[in-house]
Amino acid sequence: MFQKMISVVIITYGHEKFIEQTINGVLIQECSFDFELIVANDCSPDNTDIIIQAIIDNHPKASKIKYVRHNKNIGMMPNFIFALKSAQEKYIALCEGDDYWTDPLKLQKQVDFLEANPECGLCHTDYSRYIQNTQKNSYSATKFSSKNVFLGLIRSEYPIGTLTAVFRNEIWKKYITDIELDSKDWLMGDLPFWLYLSREHKVHYVDDVTAVYRVIAESASNTQDLDKMIRFDDGVREVKLFFLEKHCKYRQDIIKYKREIESIFIYRKLIAFAKCKGKISIFFDLFIQFHKINREPRHFLGSFKQIFVRLF
Repeated sequence: MFQKMISVVIITYGHEKFIEQTINGVLIQECSFDFELIVANDCSPDNTDIIIQAIIDNHPKASKIKYVRHNKNIGMMPNFIFALKSAQEKYIALCEGDDYWTDPLKLQKQVDFLEANPECGLCHTDYSRYIQNTQKNSYSATKFSSKNVFLGLIRSEYPIGTLTAVFRNEIWKKYITDIELDSKDWLMGDLPFWLYLSREHKVHYVDDVTAVYRVIAESASNTQDLDKMIRFDDGVREVKLFFLEKHCKYRQDIIKYKREIESIFIYRKLIAFAKCKGKISIFFDLFIQFHKINREPRHFLGSFKQIFVRLF
């Protein structure tokens, strides 16, 4: 009988086309330890529940699954927090209900590293992308330009694929209390925790593709709706500014990185307005703001080109 070491958490809503592949990607894991699989269904209006129940009834590893279907829709973030609070094991791994794992040794590699390196709080890997609309795979090697993970996250230079992350449960539990998470109305659950964890714990990257991130037309982080796009970006900006103020030691650094954050998110709004053909008057107001912040000509001209390619 193997010792149970890790809780794998899947949150799902409206994933009838994908959830079987997601669950199977977890159940194919080959480990020298045991794991539990927590599936939290946020009252999906489609056949997600039927498909999960069929897996529980028929899969030889179904005993690993702890399944909860909420009686009413509680929202993505409350469901995310609920599912992670249900995790009881030493480590937690995440995979949303439209993504999936491909490497059967994924958990073994990551848990082995974390067991051997107690100063490390999180281990993540590379992953590929699957474009659902075109049914094509997209892959580009992940490159990290920052050795300081906290600042890399602040400056959008260190991407952590949530579907690949394995982290220590004790850090998550401390985070809930320290940040008073239940009182926050953040739109995302992963980035705030990465920022919190990376201040006091090392983060390790494994250069193996272990999972597939599914890019679908409409999701919280990928949408063609201009208002949703801007609302999500504003939420990311709010989280970054919160942790910058809370954890950055020197006032001059806070000022510097605030300017960078504002620059990044004005640029993202410009891209959103260009992509979605938003109001031209607002577009040019943003463009002037971006110019005032970016005094470096090469940055301004390079961004100018990117923005207008999307606009025209």
